[in-house]
Amino acid sequence: MQAARQSGGHPPPLLAHPRPELKTGTASQSSTKQPRDPFYGHEDDAKMCAAYLVDFFGCTGPTSAAISSNQAKIPPPPPLANFIAYILHRTEPCVMTTALLFLDRLKSQYPNARGSCGHRLFLTAYMIASKVLYDDTYDNISWSILGQGMFALHQVNQMERELCLHLNWDFRCNTDDVADFEGYLRDRFLPPTHPPRSGIPRTSRAPAPA
Repeated sequence: MQAARQSGGHPPPLLAHPRPELKTGTASQSSTKQPRDPFYGHEDDAKMCAAYLVDFFGCTGPTSAAISSNQAKIPPPPPLANFIAYILHRTEPCVMTTALLFLDRLKSQYPNARGSCGHRLFLTAYMIASKVLYDDTYDNISWSILGQGMFALHQVNQMERELCLHLNWDFRCNTDDVADFEGYLRDRFLPPTHPPRSGIPRTSRAPAPA
């Protein structure tokens, strides 16, 4: 894992929004029948990602105190681990490690950065990592849908621009870097019996359809 710089700048705007603006009139997690497995078979990976975001960025999730009066009747967002699991279910799970690697670089650039909304951080990093790794991936409208109604399209576009700028548009990664970082994540946040997963796909293919 990259060593964090001792002298960091101000936290990027991507981290500074405690609660995203919720869209009305869209399907959300509360309007669909809950699956038998709320983690869609990705419980370990989803909880590992959530633990990383909490540990490194202090993400606690949007709080009721941050809900404005016109948002008070909108159902709250899903728990972070469940939100992550749904994204892993609808896309290519191997993108996960690369997405967290990009967030680790962000933390190295801004060691004092904190982010209350892990949903925002994860979706943005995962979206960018998917575009880096795959020639044919979802467009931003689809990523807004994968955000389960939490983020409007204009917010997704803004989130993407902000993270790209704060990473200086440097998305270089190789198999060794991703494998090393994945090993670090699993050693720290998962039981030792959990099997490894390749973080960079060997072939380029589109995300699985819904």
